[in-house]
Amino acid sequence: MSNGQHWLCHWLLGAVFIAMFCIANVAFMQRDEARRQAKPSIEMRGTTLVVSCPKPATPTAASPAPRQERFVL
Repeated sequence: MSNGQHWLCHWLLGAVFIAMFCIANVAFMQRDEARRQAKPSIEMRGTTLVVSCPKPATPTAASPAPRQERFVL
């Protein structure tokens, strides 16, 4: 392997590493955003405690999922 081929391999491996890092970073950000949106909200309506658990929006969804009441305590 010549010196030029050696450095070309280093350059290609570096480019692949950077691309994989960027893809993983985007995936982690989407996961964290879905977790943040999925946190339940608790509110009082008179003497009723309402707990809403929204469905997390998937990256491929056209619009975010609406908040839905799951159960009333």
